[in-house]
Amino acid sequence: NRIGMMKKSIFCLIACFLSIACFAIEIKETSSAFPEYQGIVTTNIPANDLYAKVKLWVVERFKSAKDVIQLDSPETGTIICKGLYVHYGSAGEMRAPMTLKFEAKDNRYRYTITINEVYTGNVDVSMYSTYINKPNKKFVIEFCEDFYRQVRIWNEEILSTDVNSDSNDDW
Repeated sequence: NRIGMMKKSIFCLIACFLSIACFAIEIKETSSAFPEYQGIVTTNIPANDLYAKVKLWVVERFKSAKDVIQLDSPETGTIICKGLYVHYGSAGEMRAPMTLKFEAKDNRYRYTITINEVYTGNVDVSMYSTYINKPNKKFVIEFCEDFYRQVRIWNEEILSTDVNSDSNDDW
């Protein structure tokens, strides 16, 4: 009985290592400075599955994916969305209209997220370099740091989105 338990434990350990190796990802950031965040996510997932993961993530993430998606091309693996990111920080609410572009190829996808403006109240604080000596500068920097963290979380969410391409499920 002990040998059987040991065999099961070893099998589970090997399965864990194999699953980690299969889903290992690498995120290479090519731009992470306001107003554009860009990177390439490398994994071992085929293009059509990556495209499906991104599309499903958009549908689950935004209230109305139909209104958000501006371009949806399964042939090229490209999805372009217009959205609004809202940050609640020490300055209160900051809103940032943004464009998200995802391009899927076999074993990788490229994302480009561009912030068009940043508003606090009705004040456009997008050009935060002009606020160097102004009190709101720290709030815009806080926003940028939070948004950068959010981009990394979004990539993790996209890759963990479960797209089941096997229609033989018995449910």
